[in-house]
Amino acid sequence: MAFKLSPSALSLFEDCPRCFWLDKHKVWKRPEGIMGSLMNGMDKVLKIHFDRFRDKGILPPEICNNGHCENMKLFDNHEILKKWRNNLQGIRWEDKDVSIIF
Repeated sequence: MAFKLSPSALSLFEDCPRCFWLDKHKVWKRPEGIMGSLMNGMDKVLKIHFDRFRDKGILPPEICNNGHCENMKLFDNHEILKKWRNNLQGIRWEDKDVSIIF
């Protein structure tokens, strides 16, 4: 049986292999807690923060505050970033059994 494995699915497996099995076999879905929404909120805030620096063409101070960042820049291909940020299209790997990690 092929599975789609996201970071949250791998986290579920690490936390509770039985819950993972039940979820992937569509027997039972574990209820979402506050941590999912907290992480999604932080992800959104960080993307906005880095996008502002990306649009200005400079590195955020938390990345380069030691002067060793000459000729470095944030990844600036907006089309690829848009694709990577879409969880239905983003970066993925498929094995021969069509299991997918994304």
